[in-house]
Amino acid sequence: MADDAARARREARKDWTIQRFGPGEEEAMADADAEFWLEIPVEQRAAVTWQLSLEGYGLAHGSDVQRRLPRSDYRIVRR
Repeated sequence: MADDAARARREARKDWTIQRFGPGEEEAMADADAEFWLEIPVEQRAAVTWQLSLEGYGLAHGSDVQRRLPRSDYRIVRR
């Protein structure tokens, strides 16, 4: 079972691109980061952003992360 998981992780990593940046190459690193995110479809970027938001909230407020806004706390008032 663990061997299958390790094999799956290796398979997922086989197409990864690795770049190395040294001191003074901050602009090149930022450009590479921007290119990486631009290659990912918008829907997947939004999903990653949401997941990071949930993790950040969980770290700041404990483990009881709410996935949606509670309906009892908010309402829409027509003007």
